[in-house]
Amino acid sequence: MTSSNIPSRSGPGCFGYGCLIATVIFCVVIGSVWFFGLRSMRSAVDQYIARTFTPLAPVAVSPEAASSALSKIGELQAAGREGRAVEVVFSDQEVQALIDATPWKNWLRVGFSGDEVSLTFAFPLAALGEWKAASLLVGDISERALVGNARCRFHLLDRKPKLSFSELVLNGHSLEDLPRGHAGEWITGAIAQAAQDTDSEVASAETLRKLREVKIKDDKLAVVIGVNGGS
Repeated sequence: MTSSNIPSRSGPGCFGYGCLIATVIFCVVIGSVWFFGLRSMRSAVDQYIARTFTPLAPVAVSPEAASSALSKIGELQAAGREGRAVEVVFSDQEVQALIDATPWKNWLRVGFSGDEVSLTFAFPLAALGEWKAASLLVGDISERALVGNARCRFHLLDRKPKLSFSELVLNGHSLEDLPRGHAGEWITGAIAQAAQDTDSEVASAETLRKLREVKIKDDKLAVVIGVNGGS
């Protein structure tokens, strides 16, 4: 099995969902200070958005973890095609191996602790979309980057995502409860919409539609494929 079997190549996947998350977090920063006016928006950009992009330092992921991750993805895809119910559990090293097989290799680091996921990220804004409209308000930001770290709880039950940040730090500055709450709500809404809009003819999308539960527990990520309402 090769990296082309990874679901991120079909439908939103890790890369697509990650772009949603990064873009939404950026919008939260801008939206949370909108009512303060143009000067405050520009100040917020300077405070929360890094001026330059520097890739994250590489991490060592064992060949065994990479092979195991691909095998488990194949198991999920096969269960989705065959209409079987199955639960597959990933370690954080296996999830990192999947991320490292996407363009996010040097942009995102993930770890699990109990029922929380910890994230370290550095996203070049230029890779997340066009920012010409934003430049009219806050100046040219295409060379800037979304850099920081986060801790959050996430689970998906019957394709309804739930996400809450216990910590969200951008460019060394911690976001308060309100913008963290908005970020969680907007991201889960974006994930739910992306799942709903996924092309039904794609094999990985068929698997996505049969997801019944995704949860982090005991330092692991459990993915459950259900059939006929989870039976």
